[in-house]
Amino acid sequence: MNELCSNFRQKNLNTVSAILRGLKDGNYPSLIARQLGLERNLIHYYIKKLERLDYIEKQESVEGYHVKTRGLITLFHLTQNGSKFLEEIEKKAFSHKIRLHNCYWLYPIVQQPEITIDWRRVELHNWGQLIGQELGLTVRKNTNSVEILTNVLYGDNPYELLFKSRDEANNLASYLEQKFLMNLGRPKLSRKPHFGIYAPIVGEWSENFQLDTESGKIDRSNGYAEIDITDPVSAANFLRMPNRLERIENSLETFAKGMDQHMLLITELRELVYALKANGRVSDLKCLNL
Repeated sequence: MNELCSNFRQKNLNTVSAILRGLKDGNYPSLIARQLGLERNLIHYYIKKLERLDYIEKQESVEGYHVKTRGLITLFHLTQNGSKFLEEIEKKAFSHKIRLHNCYWLYPIVQQPEITIDWRRVELHNWGQLIGQELGLTVRKNTNSVEILTNVLYGDNPYELLFKSRDEANNLASYLEQKFLMNLGRPKLSRKPHFGIYAPIVGEWSENFQLDTESGKIDRSNGYAEIDITDPVSAANFLRMPNRLERIENSLETFAKGMDQHMLLITELRELVYALKANGRVSDLKCLNL
């Protein structure tokens, strides 16, 4: 990717893009945090970094934007470098049709680790979970299993993306086995992965509404309109729709041309019949079986 994007990790570019898009639309940082469902501290961290890189600048508060008892809010606008940066991120995101994310692979623990795992412990209902970062990926150790969250992947084929994601998880699983002297079984998906597809057709609608169902959702969580499909078959079928519609359109066009020729033939035959009748050549009509 362009050197403009080298200041952020690949997996964080979606968040940065959403923040820049929000600032470009005239939103303030706290509102963007609520829209994206992220902590304010995280948003302000990115704001400071973007400001330091000369991607955004503070601007005078617009009249009408007030926060109760806290005075005027701080608004930002994108600099020329910031606009180029956002363009590069979106170009990368839209150059491929599918964005695979929320992909968790679960490995059953065949043999518990012999070396203590010093990850952060999270207390859940009647049991505790260990959460850590290994080789840049998030890992969660449950009582009898290990879950690995793979990186966001871009591509054209949902099945290929799943295979790449599984390979990434398998590499980390092998690393964990060696590091903690443990043995893991075969992986399986622990939840439905999300195949995000850029869909400008729902762009205006998704600015005001979000649709969330078992089979997918529609929102602007990344700063642009996207359909999240949770089934690779449905994702592949959705991507094939333009080609299928084009084939149907071509077939209908061929059919329409054939019908035009058919109607022209009928018209010519009708004119011929009228001409023969007018000339009293009934015998010729019998020869034509008309």
